[in-house]
Amino acid sequence: MRPDQRLYRLVRRSSALEPLIKLVAITTPTALLAAYALHDQVVLAFFLLSLAAAPILSLAAAFFYFLIYDPPRLRSWKAN
Repeated sequence: MRPDQRLYRLVRRSSALEPLIKLVAITTPTALLAAYALHDQVVLAFFLLSLAAAPILSLAAAFFYFLIYDPPRLRSWKAN
């Protein structure tokens, strides 16, 4: 086993925000592309834009919550 493989088995990346980051990565581009494709329908496009903004705002709120109340949960490296 190579040294970098051993290191990867000992340390893995994780943080309290990881699920929200994945949600932002999936939801936001999808909603923005759909809003662009449906830009003729203003109400639906506005709904999709707000749907794209919601995960970003929740990620920012969660980041500031953990920054103030539980900073160790923002650390991204954990030893096994």
